Amino acid sequence: MSQGWGGNDGAHADPLTDRDFDVTELAAPAPPRLWRQLVSRPAGRCIWLRTPRASLPPLLRRLRPGTAGLAQAGQRILYLEVPDPATAAGRALSGVEVSDVMVPGYLAAMVRRVPPAGAPVVAGSTPVVSFGEPRGAVAATLGINPSAAEFTHQGEVLTGRRRRLATLESLQAQRCDLLTDSQVDQVIADCASYFARQPYLRWFHPLDVVLRGSLGVSYFDGSACHLDLVQWATRPVWGQIADPQVRQVLLDDGVPHLRAHLRHGTVRVVLLNGRTVVDQAGRAGLVSLSLVGTLPLPHMSCALHSGVADGVRYFGWSANLQGSHGVTAQFRASLAAWIATGDVALPSSCFRVKEISAVRDSDEAGAHDGFLPKGITVRGKQELAVLLGSWLGRSPAPTIGDVGNYGGKSWVWITLGGRRAHLNADTTRSAVRVHLDHVRSHGADADWHVVANRNGRINKVLFAPPGSDASGWYCYLSADYATPGRI
Repeated sequence: MSQGWGGNDGAHADPLTDRDFDVTELAAPAPPRLWRQLVSRPAGRCIWLRTPRASLPPLLRRLRPGTAGLAQAGQRILYLEVPDPATAAGRALSGVEVSDVMVPGYLAAMVRRVPPAGAPVVAGSTPVVSFGEPRGAVAATLGINPSAAEFTHQGEVLTGRRRRLATLESLQAQRCDLLTDSQVDQVIADCASYFARQPYLRWFHPLDVVLRGSLGVSYFDGSACHLDLVQWATRPVWGQIADPQVRQVLLDDGVPHLRAHLRHGTVRVVLLNGRTVVDQAGRAGLVSLSLVGTLPLPHMSCALHSGVADGVRYFGWSANLQGSHGVTAQFRASLAAWIATGDVALPSSCFRVKEISAVRDSDEAGAHDGFLPKGITVRGKQELAVLLGSWLGRSPAPTIGDVGNYGGKSWVWITLGGRRAHLNADTTRSAVRVHLDHVRSHGADADWHVVANRNGRINKVLFAPPGSDASGWYCYLSADYATPGRI
């Protein structure tokens, strides 16, 4: 809860001394990992931050310039000292706010309850309100329920450094419905710091790649989190619970809490990973989804679904990113491209195509002295927009390829239905920026125009109608058109 906003308005009764603080002075923007280290320090210690505006993470917003205050996050106290606004440093902090981090009632209710009678809930576990920060995330992935492995290993409850989330043992409690306020705070704090502890990366990394690629958000900086229809971990896993009535009891217990979270929280986009999640979200009445397209996979296709409910936009797909055959980096890039070009109701600062890694999980889009890898192939206009957005955001290079002695060499190949086109190495940065602006205005799948090149061959491809500003855009078909047309 927030308290003591400067002056004599009810701050600590006893004066704080240097011995009460871990003093940290940040003169420049701090990387997300530093904030994770700060907020994951042992309970009962205070952190004193002297920091300019640019260093503040999303969690810490709402502190008036020229004042100091205390904010309680779980059992950890953050003390922020803001310079006087009359100074240059103070002016840089104009408009900074620090959020009231008192645990909302809907989150406390998610924690303070007992498992449904007869449900195979992991003994000693607590409800997982979220994986990652639940109070500031703008996007979320959605699953069925947490894995038992988040709480146990070979049947034994995880303890010490191996523990990922709060357990009844770590809380020294007997029942979740009887938890004290500080114990509830600790459950939520452990959920919030999950990705700073020992996250199950084999499961979450593929999802984080899509989050970063499509929306420019991540589990690891607090802008995204993972939610579940059922907040209890079970043994056996969901698919092996034979009695459908037991599954329904768990859903009936969990979905209302999820609805409250989405209704009162900050999440505005939800990604549904896999057919089971898509189906269950629909059956639970969380959202009405429409089939809007498919993506190819070896020997099958992946169905794409979308919908809107209560101001939240949902995107779902039938393949499971962690297990389906043929789910490659290229497939994840295609999936991210579809989401990125959708009608995503996020603030403009959160909708950044440039954050995507369209080639593979590494930063290959910014490799080779800032040039795109020569010969890379994308399937369709959406994937091209994703690739170019990634390059534009990560590379300062003036062209997409190494011009050298000749800039007209083919550099990026594009599959367009039954045809192939290529972008030349000398395609310029400014042309890429204009192309991406056109994508945002008209959609990635808008018709392209095939016109004659300087030699009269009808193979030059423009992303905008002839006569529009497309200087520096050098895209050509491998096979000429007979007459000018569209593609």
